[in-house]
Amino acid sequence: MSSLMHGRGAQVLSVPTTSLESPDAALKVRELVAGACLCGSRLPLQVRFGLRSRTRPVVEGRWCCSEQCLRARVASFVRRGLPKHSLRQEHQHRVPLGLLLLSQSAITQEQLRFARDHAEYTGERIGTVLVQHCGLSEQRLVQGLAAQWGCTAWDIKGSIPDGMACIAPYAVLRAAEMLPLRMHADGTISVAFAAAPDAQAVFAVRRIHDRPVDAGIAAVSDFASAVDHIKRQAAVPVVELYCEDEADLVRILTRTIQRQAPVESRWARVRDMVWVRMWLELSALAGGLQQTEDVMDFIFHLPGGNADAAKR
Repeated sequence: MSSLMHGRGAQVLSVPTTSLESPDAALKVRELVAGACLCGSRLPLQVRFGLRSRTRPVVEGRWCCSEQCLRARVASFVRRGLPKHSLRQEHQHRVPLGLLLLSQSAITQEQLRFARDHAEYTGERIGTVLVQHCGLSEQRLVQGLAAQWGCTAWDIKGSIPDGMACIAPYAVLRAAEMLPLRMHADGTISVAFAAAPDAQAVFAVRRIHDRPVDAGIAAVSDFASAVDHIKRQAAVPVVELYCEDEADLVRILTRTIQRQAPVESRWARVRDMVWVRMWLELSALAGGLQQTEDVMDFIFHLPGGNADAAKR
């Protein structure tokens, strides 16, 4: 048995010495040594000819050389990626919506006082109270929310282009109250929210597609018809699984990636679920956002309100 060290010895390639007698085998060894550093884990790399593929599975752009390597990669994501990356939101000081509308002369002081008292009593949003009881137009509310959050006020009354259902699975859209609207020539994906941009959902779309995301506000009354249009479009096949805890998530996610052997996979958390998209062939990865063949979405539900509601 001969062992070839790569770099500082962090990775070891073990092959039978007799295999080195063949020119073809020697060439294969050199290729393995050259590509060993592509493994996605820092674990020692043990490669035996014919047992493992050097192209699958790929997790976040890095090949996993073994089950141990894959499990370590998944566990690292669950340990660090869930609480620190997918959930991270920047704190921003915003002018309260009522005061902003008052400063723009969209409402009166009496209307603002009524809306505050009514919202405190019923639990409704102040904007909803102003529209339903104080004569504020929904479009004016959308403009106020957009000004409050520093984002775009979207008009979604027109038809949403085909292919937008491929942006995210419906479970993610429903949980975040998000609508994918269109993709621009520069690759930017535009999405709309009913009340406020969801930083977690925006992060997830940006992470999965590796594209900039432009988030905005749209009128709630326009959401129902837009959602129906999205649900009629062709979408990426989705499988929903339920996990008891984070250790169970590591086990199920590792097994799922092993079985699917994707050429690329990316993931992010939205509410009490982990969204994983897998590209099963290179042609699918190069097929663009509207690709549905050889692409799969997996939703892993974690213990919590959304998972329990989804089961019901």
